[in-house]
Amino acid sequence: MFVLILHSIFLSAVVFSYSYPIDLGSLKYISDQNLEKSNILVIPLENINDKYLEVRLQNSFKSEAGNYEISGNRLTVKSSTGSYSIETRNTPIPVAADDLIKLENSIAFLAEIHIEVRPEDLPGQYHSQLIVSHLDLSDSLIESGIPVKFRVEPWLEMEIAHDSSKISETNFINNSLSTSYPGIIKISGNVPWQLFVTGVQNEITSNNNMKISVNSHDNSIVIREDTLNLSEKKVLIASAEMTDNCTGDKFKINYDFLINDYTNIRAGKIFLPVIFSLEPLNY
Repeated sequence: MFVLILHSIFLSAVVFSYSYPIDLGSLKYISDQNLEKSNILVIPLENINDKYLEVRLQNSFKSEAGNYEISGNRLTVKSSTGSYSIETRNTPIPVAADDLIKLENSIAFLAEIHIEVRPEDLPGQYHSQLIVSHLDLSDSLIESGIPVKFRVEPWLEMEIAHDSSKISETNFINNSLSTSYPGIIKISGNVPWQLFVTGVQNEITSNNNMKISVNSHDNSIVIREDTLNLSEKKVLIASAEMTDNCTGDKFKINYDFLINDYTNIRAGKIFLPVIFSLEPLNY
């Protein structure tokens, strides 16, 4: 272990050294799956004269972009004696025989290190440093700095409340048809997004005879086109710069379909495919 700094505190020396970095990999949110990654933590011990290791984070996990932080208490160390949440102040972890392994010329403390990432955490590379300290046989304080990093991946999800919309409400005054009830699109993610709609060319859309209207009660959603003729052209209808609507709920967009004049349409059931596509915005 390479010694970088040696200085005195009271009557004991403090030896500070860097250990190999821990890469917890990348995490991407998937519905109903636990957002946790782990790795092995190996801490070489130099003639330990202490029943505990003192473990802390140098600071919270900061993104490389500098625009977001993840609290250090999301990091836990799990050993045979329990699970310990790590913060920026020292957390004592007992040194048990079951957690020690023999190395070539010394022993080491072996445990698991876990990080929890939440759906709203912004994408990017995050890093901090784990500081581990213990007393050796001469009562010198040994401190090790272990760089810890992980990556949060971007994610977006869209849920459409109903597989189909029934256009059956008849207005005999202007010969129009409209949906019986509005459809609902729910959107969640950790990046800004944009929503597009595309129709499929058929006897109705080819004559600009079908419209879609969209609205939302969420002020963070920008409605780009509240009413438009549905066609095979891909059209941007809504977007959001924010990734969290501050309530914990998903973004919600309502939509309705309208056929301008049903007298020009053949009788019978007609299926009209409509494609909603969700894409990240400026990412």
